Amino acid sequence: MHFLPGLFTGEDCRELARIKARTRGFSLAQIDLVIREAKYESLERDPESGEVTFNDLDQACYQVKYGAKKTDLSDNWIDSDARKRTAWHEAGHALLCRLLTPEQEIDLVTIIPHESGALGFLASNLGEDSYGRSKKEIMNELVVLLAGREAERMTPNLNASEEGINTGAGSDLERATHITFVAIAQYGMDDEFGNVCLSGLPENMRSSLNSEIHQRVKAWLSAAMETARKTLEENKGALAALAEELVENDSLNGDRIKEIIERFPAPLPGKKSGNGQAVTPQINSPVSGSKSVPLTIN
Repeated sequence: MHFLPGLFTGEDCRELARIKARTRGFSLAQIDLVIREAKYESLERDPESGEVTFNDLDQACYQVKYGAKKTDLSDNWIDSDARKRTAWHEAGHALLCRLLTPEQEIDLVTIIPHESGALGFLASNLGEDSYGRSKKEIMNELVVLLAGREAERMTPNLNASEEGINTGAGSDLERATHITFVAIAQYGMDDEFGNVCLSGLPENMRSSLNSEIHQRVKAWLSAAMETARKTLEENKGALAALAEELVENDSLNGDRIKEIIERFPAPLPGKKSGNGQAVTPQINSPVSGSKSVPLTIN
């Protein structure tokens, strides 16, 4: 409102709320860059007027926050299996983010490849009053992270055992593994490992606990993966609708995601079908000798 006083009608303007959400956490330098990018956008669109529109400003926010879109895509990308898998992958993230973590306002989900190397991503904003996180909230975040790969396995006409497991979920798995390790080894959130902070122990004791921590991390991730799979199966209609619209339109904003999901009445996540009794993911100890289940936001 300071730099572009004529663009918004007031503090309650819906467009201003969207810009505030997209620029939350920006530094003054980033905001200055957004304004300059918006002016460049306006001059490219209309060299005579150069008047900044909301769309110019929105595009500038996108550029600064998410980076440049890839422009040298091959003609085969539009109809490729990789694009279709990416749509199901990102739809899985979007669906479970909306169902399990409604406090995170979804800004955008896209399958447009970016110069960063991402084939697609989901961007969400935490509420301004978000502070510490509970174990349940962390588990829900893990489920959302692992939902991409599980949704990808459900892509129609896909050999899930071969094509559903690929490198596209690498950043999701890295982030989920890190979050789980910190929850267990720093915040003492695992009942079996106990109320222990690894960094508070002498160095010679830490190394002896590596194997135990590894097993507990695998147990958490396996539980989150199973919850993701079941919840996606229970809401497969909404998942397919989101994926199909992503294939059609490349990107969806949070309002459109909400509209699509609300068309499909389904059991709430964490509920048993029929009686509505709440259930939570069970983090079990791995059985001796058993194999672990193979495990953005991309």
